[in-house]
Amino acid sequence: MRILKKKGVAQTAWAEEPGSKKLAAAVRKKEAAADERLVKQQIEADIRAEESERQKLEQIRTKKQINQDFLFQQISERQQQRADIQEQKGSQKLAAQEANAAYNEEKKHQEEARRNKLFRYRQELEAQISSKRPEGANKAKDPDLMTEIEHSINQSLLLDVQSLKQRLKV
Repeated sequence: MRILKKKGVAQTAWAEEPGSKKLAAAVRKKEAAADERLVKQQIEADIRAEESERQKLEQIRTKKQINQDFLFQQISERQQQRADIQEQKGSQKLAAQEANAAYNEEKKHQEEARRNKLFRYRQELEAQISSKRPEGANKAKDPDLMTEIEHSINQSLLLDVQSLKQRLKV
């Protein structure tokens, strides 16, 4: 028996034995079956590898889509937060303006009430002053009406004022 190697496949040659043709055919048949099994196994392995690669690519694509959806959701949430903050700032600004207007209005009313109070107080004082004046007293004659006691206390000052008036007229 002699073994020949051709193209990576072991071949057996039975040249010297009787019935070697049958045996050689059987061996070739076994080798062909083995080759066919190897090819079939290689094809199946290639199919599995391709399927595994396809699944990996699908997983990567799915993960990318999930990540992209997550990022879009975050962007949307941030935009909503910014819009809410702007709306809140606008509401706060409007509330501050309304509070300022109310404050200014209150100050205006307080000032008006103070003026009215002062006016009433002045009227009361004028009424008191006019009630203390002697009847028939002429305001043009004596604008600074004093009681007799006040006049006697301030007599020296009144004389000084009259003398100054006379000096200024001359």
